[in-house]
Amino acid sequence: MLRRTFFLLAFAISITTEAQSKTETETWIKSFMSTYSNGNITFQNGIMTFDNPYDPIGFHTRASVRIEDLGGVKITEGPKGNTAIYLSCYDGNCVNDGLKSQAQASFDKFVNHKFGMQFNSSLPSDLQFRINKAFSHLIKLYGGKVLSNTF
Repeated sequence: MLRRTFFLLAFAISITTEAQSKTETETWIKSFMSTYSNGNITFQNGIMTFDNPYDPIGFHTRASVRIEDLGGVKITEGPKGNTAIYLSCYDGNCVNDGLKSQAQASFDKFVNHKFGMQFNSSLPSDLQFRINKAFSHLIKLYGGKVLSNTF
């Protein structure tokens, strides 16, 4: 009985220590995004911001969201055939968006129900799976709920 209890305890500890922490997950996502996207992603105090001065439609975009308010991840083909990732709000509009043309000095601001990021090219399915898993894990780490049918 004592051996079984020890084994179960050791097994439980090994499972919990294998999961990536918030910081490790954020670092991996930042590295991934800097490799495969023109934009810059930052994390600060539970808020994720994606700044993309090279948006495919010619605008400088900036979006930020509290990670815990997200509820879904979808990866699909975006404009111009590049892979795009969309993170949806769990409930309502939770994304603070900004958009400006090259001629504008400041961003036009609005709220949205999803957070979109474009990649430089079409990503292979294994990379799509990994970034989807990383964002889903991060949402859960911040106390959010990832819904299976958000789109």
